[in-house]
Amino acid sequence: MGRYSNRQKGSKQGQPSRLGAMLREDRGASAVEFAIILPVMLMGFFAIIKMGIAINNHIEITSGARAGVRVLAVSRGSATPYRDSTAAFRSSAPNISPTMTVTVNGTGCGSDSACQTLLKDAAGQPAVFRATTPCNLQIMGVDFAPGCQLASQTTERVE
Repeated sequence: MGRYSNRQKGSKQGQPSRLGAMLREDRGASAVEFAIILPVMLMGFFAIIKMGIAINNHIEITSGARAGVRVLAVSRGSATPYRDSTAAFRSSAPNISPTMTVTVNGTGCGSDSACQTLLKDAAGQPAVFRATTPCNLQIMGVDFAPGCQLASQTTERVE
């Protein structure tokens, strides 16, 4: 044997078998590792983006509810208190379109005339502005928070 002691059965003298040579080669290993890691990295990247958008929407809905109730609380003499408070919300939260609920002293009002009537004798009573909107935390086909809702409610005393 001497010089060719690493010889495999069935191979030509002095040459290793084709399978043995292929197993010792590492060409393409980085491509395989990259293909395994890429989906995990992409999911993390998109998760960061989606969470940033959800946090931004939460900040906007909270800011909008504050602006809406502030306008409602000082609108006792206004002819359009509902329209003004919802417009204040929309100007503070332009990127979302939520469901808005306005109540004065525990009674809901969904129009200017209803809010005007309720605000007339409501000095010192609570005015509440509530906004809700669905959030989307679906990343690469996986919904991490099904049925997620962003909501904000702010209360102020009617002046």
